[in-house]
Amino acid sequence: QYSLEISNRPFISNVYPLAVARGKEIDFRIVGFGVQENQSAKTAIAAEGPLGFQWVQVKLGETLSNPAPVVISDLPLLAETGDPNNDVASAQPISIPIGVNGRIESETDIDCYRFDAKKGERYTIEVVARRHQSMLDSHVRIIDAEGKQQTLNDDMKIGKHTFAYSQVENWTVPADGQYFIE
Repeated sequence: QYSLEISNRPFISNVYPLAVARGKEIDFRIVGFGVQENQSAKTAIAAEGPLGFQWVQVKLGETLSNPAPVVISDLPLLAETGDPNNDVASAQPISIPIGVNGRIESETDIDCYRFDAKKGERYTIEVVARRHQSMLDSHVRIIDAEGKQQTLNDDMKIGKHTFAYSQVENWTVPADGQYFIE
């Protein structure tokens, strides 16, 4: 089965920020075809309803867009700053638990986040991108304050990109200290 749609309206592939809170009006930056560069559209997110993967439509002039994926979250949300955060020296500080909205600006861009943790704490870090129509080839790495890699996960499997997320699941903090997520 399939469905064929032919139109001349803009087509949205995704929006930024990808993770949003319930009950807020969000000023989305639009990504897609037939949209202006840096085009934005405000949309209200319902205060009720399920968390997780959802679809939203935004108003583009007088036209309602095709649905675009978002993640509805009850975590505190933080946007990547405009400041460089490409290495541990310039890592953006975060407090866990958190949801981070970021963008990769170039093929060589690395985004780094710094957090404090206690021995024995367990964390799951997941990149939400590919299943939400992003072309991001992600990987996640955790390193300690001395630069030693603690764990690494890539979404590439046997020479193929998957639609799974780069994810570090149930990582146990080995010692009290400062850690970095790349």
